[in-house]
Amino acid sequence: MLNYNLKFFGFLILVFLFIFIISCGEKQGELEPDYIDGKPVFESGDIIGHYSNADFLGFFRNVAKSDFNHVGIIIVNDGIPMVFEATGGGVGFNSLDNFSARGNGKYTVLRVKPENSEIISNVIEQALFYNGISYDNSFKFSDEKIYCSELVYKAYQKGGNLKVGNIQQVKDVIGIQQYNPIFKGIAGNFVKDISMDQEVIMPDSIMKSVKFNIIHQSN
Repeated sequence: MLNYNLKFFGFLILVFLFIFIISCGEKQGELEPDYIDGKPVFESGDIIGHYSNADFLGFFRNVAKSDFNHVGIIIVNDGIPMVFEATGGGVGFNSLDNFSARGNGKYTVLRVKPENSEIISNVIEQALFYNGISYDNSFKFSDEKIYCSELVYKAYQKGGNLKVGNIQQVKDVIGIQQYNPIFKGIAGNFVKDISMDQEVIMPDSIMKSVKFNIIHQSN
């Protein structure tokens, strides 16, 4: 009996090690989308991000070291992919061309991995719940106002029970601990309504989430 228990215990260890290795090795893949007339075909629920030259996210976003500072959700209307996003004008639809222009023609599109594709309809429904809501310059987790990455995060978390990206504190995002008290004082003047301990979800974190595959990167 003891020998049997030892073998079973050893088997369990191997199973747990296998699961641990698989989970640690999870990363974004790259998939080829379908093309029509040489243009990639995007689907509702795809995530689109870029480094915007429009300053909707304010001071602390601009001092954060990141490849992306704005993100939205693609929703296809009558065969036309539109970007559903939270900007300074509030939450609503914008054209792909408009989105692209704000990033100097460069953007990246992600698609949720196949094992979670069944949640997309619920994700879109949740995203549209925020249509028309004002932009949140204070970056608080509240449904009264909302900012770009919060819109995407909540759409997937509430609509699909899928966590995309990692929540951080503001002081870690802007690296406030790396700077001297003078810089901290300057930052405080720009973000008076934001606590350094406040939790935020950044566009860069969502765009690098392992829950997605990269399907397109424009040059």
